[in-house]
Amino acid sequence: MLVFFLLSSCIKEIKIKTNTIEKLPVVNCIFSPDSIFKVYVCLPTEISSNEPNYIDDAIIKIVSENNTVFNLYYTGRNGIYKSSQKPEINVQYRIEVDVPGYATVTANDKIPFPAAIEDIELYHDQDILNEGDSIPMSRITFIDDNDNDNYYDCIGFRYSDNNKKEYFNSPNYGNFNPDNVLTAENDIDFYPTSFFFSDELFNGNEYSLTVPIAAGQYYDGNIEFRTTSKNYYLFRKFWTRHYFYQNNDRNVGNGLSDIDFLNILNMSDPIEMFTNIENGYGIFAGYSCDVWLY
Repeated sequence: MLVFFLLSSCIKEIKIKTNTIEKLPVVNCIFSPDSIFKVYVCLPTEISSNEPNYIDDAIIKIVSENNTVFNLYYTGRNGIYKSSQKPEINVQYRIEVDVPGYATVTANDKIPFPAAIEDIELYHDQDILNEGDSIPMSRITFIDDNDNDNYYDCIGFRYSDNNKKEYFNSPNYGNFNPDNVLTAENDIDFYPTSFFFSDELFNGNEYSLTVPIAAGQYYDGNIEFRTTSKNYYLFRKFWTRHYFYQNNDRNVGNGLSDIDFLNILNMSDPIEMFTNIENGYGIFAGYSCDVWLY
């Protein structure tokens, strides 16, 4: 039987017999040019256990296509390693993780150029389930790069009283007519906590995406528009389905502070997930972003 395993934001395909899994290092790193590399390293635990099995003696380096080497250091907590420098856009990076007793874990990805945003419009649309009510919407107009297949992710966020960024989802699922591009992705029924999509329907053209994000001063909301790698996009789609089936009794729209999958930690369910890691489990993926603050 094939399953996938998630622990401390750790994901990968494994073969499982009875109640055991093959213990290989799990490495997770979602990176952008706005911050240093941050890598989570652990080992899978037994399915019956929720205790993380962090690794504190890994040797990690990230090498760019220009042979620049980032040597990561252990932060002393929760299997987290960090670099001292930030990655650059459109540079291929290869991560190499050596854990005693295991083959070197590797993966490759890059940060794509950010999309050119032309305009963001805030407006209200009719609530199709509650007559007379309206839904706050955002229309984001951007230009898609014609030279590549491109992938995007649109998220709403606000800052807390202590200036911490908190992502929020929309409480309006089922109450609005979704954008054609989002409909084609077939993710709306899984209550995605952000709006991720490819450029398959508008490759190389200007496009105006409509999403139910309550932005603006009245709602104290902002918009983060990410241009992502294909690895990020595929991981995000798999993650959404997992999160839906594991939490289908939750109150969608309570504004969960950890709804951005970058912040999902300390989970240990056998799940079917996408991965691009060799000799281990997990995800290594890049993105760039534009932020519109109100």
